[in-house]
Amino acid sequence: MPTVTRQIANPEEFQSIGNFVVECIGRILKKGGSAYITVSDEAPEPTRDNIDNACVHAKLMDIWKQAELSGIKACNYDFDTFKAIMISWFMHELKQMGEEIPEKYKTKSTICPVTGELISVRASTTKYSKKFIAQFKHFLDSTGIELNVVFSDPKLKQYDDFNKSSR
Repeated sequence: MPTVTRQIANPEEFQSIGNFVVECIGRILKKGGSAYITVSDEAPEPTRDNIDNACVHAKLMDIWKQAELSGIKACNYDFDTFKAIMISWFMHELKQMGEEIPEKYKTKSTICPVTGELISVRASTTKYSKKFIAQFKHFLDSTGIELNVVFSDPKLKQYDDFNKSSR
């Protein structure tokens, strides 16, 4: 079940919330999952939208097609690997600037107990908040400029073309 948020602004709404919570928890438990409840006096941070998604992928695509990273053409990597490299670089830059990286956006690494191999799992950019994705877009812009990338226009068309070709 996706995250459900309800704002309670007056006592009447507070009275009705009990049934809503019980219903949501019941659905989760029937599926065999665990329910998590968060109560806060702060509104949830807005998440990125389709326009953010298209913009990020268009910028990544432009950099991937045109840039060299330490003498290696970015397009020598498959696109998903390149995206992971850019996200890793972005996180490194944030750390160097002393920026706090929310735990949910950090790459997690572990050793496979069976094979002994290192396994790294990066957070999905679709989970980035509006504020964090704006920082990533700024990083892509500045990195693209440093790498002499000519950003395409319109960016949304390029993302659409990539999306069609990857199906």
